[in-house]
Amino acid sequence: MGKVNSFLTSQQPELFENVSSTSSIVKSWNEGLVLREESLSDSEHPIKGLRTPQIGAICAIKAHWSINDNKPAIIVMPTGSGKTDTMIACMIWESLEHVLVVVPTALLRSQIASKFEDLGILSRYGLLKGGVIKPNVFELKNWPVSHQKCFEIFRNNNVVVTTVAMISKKKQEEFHDLISEYDAVFFDEAHHTTAPTWTKIRNAFAGKRILQFTATPFRRDEKLILGKIIYNYPLSHAMRDGIFTKIHFHPIDEYDRNSADKKIAKKALSLLRSDREAGKDHMLLVRANTIDRANFLYDQFYNITEDSDLFPVLVTSDRKKLKPKHAMELIAQKQAKIIVSVDMFGEGIDLPNLKIAALHDQYKSLPITLQFIGRITRSEANLGEAKFVANLGDETFIPALQKLYIENADWNKVLPELSRYAVLRRTSFQELVERFVKNEDEELELTHLLSIFKPTVSMRVFGYSDDSTININNWGVVLKGDPAVYVTNDENLLISFSKESMRINWMSGPECTDIRWGYSLVYIDRTRKLCYVNSSEHGINEFDLAKAIVPSRYTIDPEFNFRVFGGMKRLLLSNVGLKKMMGNRSITYQSFIGSNVEDGLSYILRHSSQKSNLFGTGYEGCGPETIGAAAKGRIWSFKQDNLDNFLRWAEQCGEKLTDSSISVESILKGVLKPKKIEELPPIGIICVEQNSDLISEKGESQYSVILDNQEIDIFDTELKPELEDGYNQYHLIISMLIGRNRAKVPLKMTLDNSGFRFERLELLTDIKIKKGNYISSIEALLNDNPPSIIFADFSFLIGAYYVPIEEISSEIELDEDYLEVWNWDGVNIRSESYIPEKNNIDSVQYKVLEIEKDLWDVLYLDDGCGEIADIVALKDTDDSIRACFYHCKYSSEDMPGARKKDLYELCGQARLSAKWKNASTNLLKQLLRRSKGKENRFIKGSSNDFRTMKRSLIDKSLDLSIILVQPGVSKTKISIQMKNMLIATQSYLMDTNSIESRLICSL
Repeated sequence: MGKVNSFLTSQQPELFENVSSTSSIVKSWNEGLVLREESLSDSEHPIKGLRTPQIGAICAIKAHWSINDNKPAIIVMPTGSGKTDTMIACMIWESLEHVLVVVPTALLRSQIASKFEDLGILSRYGLLKGGVIKPNVFELKNWPVSHQKCFEIFRNNNVVVTTVAMISKKKQEEFHDLISEYDAVFFDEAHHTTAPTWTKIRNAFAGKRILQFTATPFRRDEKLILGKIIYNYPLSHAMRDGIFTKIHFHPIDEYDRNSADKKIAKKALSLLRSDREAGKDHMLLVRANTIDRANFLYDQFYNITEDSDLFPVLVTSDRKKLKPKHAMELIAQKQAKIIVSVDMFGEGIDLPNLKIAALHDQYKSLPITLQFIGRITRSEANLGEAKFVANLGDETFIPALQKLYIENADWNKVLPELSRYAVLRRTSFQELVERFVKNEDEELELTHLLSIFKPTVSMRVFGYSDDSTININNWGVVLKGDPAVYVTNDENLLISFSKESMRINWMSGPECTDIRWGYSLVYIDRTRKLCYVNSSEHGINEFDLAKAIVPSRYTIDPEFNFRVFGGMKRLLLSNVGLKKMMGNRSITYQSFIGSNVEDGLSYILRHSSQKSNLFGTGYEGCGPETIGAAAKGRIWSFKQDNLDNFLRWAEQCGEKLTDSSISVESILKGVLKPKKIEELPPIGIICVEQNSDLISEKGESQYSVILDNQEIDIFDTELKPELEDGYNQYHLIISMLIGRNRAKVPLKMTLDNSGFRFERLELLTDIKIKKGNYISSIEALLNDNPPSIIFADFSFLIGAYYVPIEEISSEIELDEDYLEVWNWDGVNIRSESYIPEKNNIDSVQYKVLEIEKDLWDVLYLDDGCGEIADIVALKDTDDSIRACFYHCKYSSEDMPGARKKDLYELCGQARLSAKWKNASTNLLKQLLRRSKGKENRFIKGSSNDFRTMKRSLIDKSLDLSIILVQPGVSKTKISIQMKNMLIATQSYLMDTNSIESRLICSL
């Protein structure tokens, strides 16, 4: 009979005496497996056997090996569905004489070695025919010093079980020699395997069988597990088939970490006591993210006198710090009912009694979260259902997990959906890889390369005719050397990757070289008869590459390339390049940047020059987009993206290039043209907007204001023009309002022939600007990052550069339903803000709240410095989060009329708030931050609703509308100038972010 051996020291005696040979053992396995499926429908006469996912996986593996013997395979099975017994069954059925089993942890190594030794449920349930001999199994804990001893271990055992860390310590050539006679390698918890270790094992097992078992097909770092998914047993099926128990989520809601720890512990201990009183022998698993945290939680909340009867233990990877010292014995005897740990019990422990989890620190990875939950939800007779306790106030969740941590989340529905999405994302990527022609090695390499490939969003475009010959495999004419080239089965897409050593020109010596990686991409768009080429490879000519593949290709008419600007609203060009012509001969090239762009455009529109290149920023209803085009066929944007998105962008550009209805001349006539000025234009100012560079790409503020030793987020400030104090054509007073108390710091902006500058008007206030450890003055911040001054016609000034807007035609009228008349009886129209503590129900805001409250799930008063809107309204629908920003303003006089000043600030607030449409997650994050400690500002709903909707935005869109409220405006008296201001506001909101708007006013 076989037995488990383990190696601890090189002084250990001979391990292989009186052990059956591996060949004699494997002969006994021939037709020795009985594939009997479990059936528990008859409780009195249950049939013991393999579970449905085990049968499915075994058959899928058999099918895969029958036609793809050497292709690495992935088997997706939820934790607790029987992966180890599936491995054992495969080994017996296929009569694999030598198998290497690779696991992530020492605990799992011992557990799996033991199961392989006694053949698990195959032996217990009578699934083996008589005469089957158990395998020789070796648990490799350390490498012997002698290579000969290592070789004997691998030769004399049917199964060697070890960890990823142990394999990484062995040299490649030595490891290759050890497993030369091995038939297969099985990875358990494959998402733990790092790329270098996986590559080492794959190379050693070239031409042999590789199986990877996992609950999710992504590594813990969210990168792909290389291989093909051949079997996927969904989590929803595990719940349906009773492999997982029902899950109960018990949330607490606390922002303070210490208070949250106390509440989590109290709730978890209460659940444990309750279950045990009901006769359930349950155990509690407490999860922390560091050893120090685990020690803190154990000492402060769990190892306390009143819970001593539950024998709490602390277990971490540092065995010297076990509490008590015999903790592992207490666990093995199931005497310990509370286990405080970091990650020791997420995987590798067979303890079905673990039915309650206290998540003091959430996992930051979907794969590890699914793995952990699977350990708690395993179904077992005489045990109850799983319970999880976590803090909703913890805002550190990754997007993939946020849907779990909402107040009324049904984990029984959310978990299967998260798991399904992860697998779908992986299989979708697998389908992309399978579009390419490749052998096994190429497939693995391409899977890895495409998972990290983010090409620059740039291309050169060529056209071709119906009768053109296309040979995408003719790339070798141009792509020299030994590039890795991949072509899709339909021969529409080619990608090549190359590596080149280049000498560093600022250092001497032949050893001073730089490794440069490059790529080339060719996409044949047969629908539009266009060829897109994008290459970063040194020395590759895109014209030559296109010619090699499409010999009859032609360069598109230079004018057509500029059609890519079609459909873009509020296009602001930052660069105009042109060639001035004399007769048929190009005589000069000029580039116009910044305020000089207007001169370049005037040359073009007078037809005295040819366009060479244009680049700018515009809107197509989904926020700002950059786009550039050159006469020679290049089109680009300032970003990088994955392959799918790049191809989609290329096709969208191709659609415009072939659209003859797009007039480039009309586009250029409508381009915004900046010009440098020395005097402020004689137009009313409606708002001042902070420079977008003050906000990070993730939508987080990078600066804070230090006022009287108090640090205040830049989000809680605003810039306000002081129009009645010192405002003339050369000077503008702008005050920074800071914090809840709206502390005012006045600054003067001056325009003259040297440009612009900001300076403080009074120096009494102690105020500084902080970014990380860097401290500067407020005027330095504004001089380096000038704000945008927005005028009533929505023209704007940044520093000394003014961007005028085309005058609104007298033929344009406001839509009839844009002005909505309300009855303001009982309302003091000169009182704007509603303050719940004062219950001033005659205010403008209170009127809005009363009339609109039944339309929304949440109504929040955000009125104050740095506000998003006076009132933020939200409603969760099936496919979107509906939001409305109500911007309210009091009337400047007792009676409604036609006063422009009643609209100035209102229109400015609408413009400032439009940016949130395409930053929906940041919007909810900002609302959560601003609502902290202000529950009285919720007229309807609570901060939990903000949190729930923030997580819903993972797969829902934000549908935003903006409503202006000004009872001081009379619909019947409104002036032309006021209508134009509203038309400009409506147009801006729609052009930039597709936001519907209207004004609520008086008759």
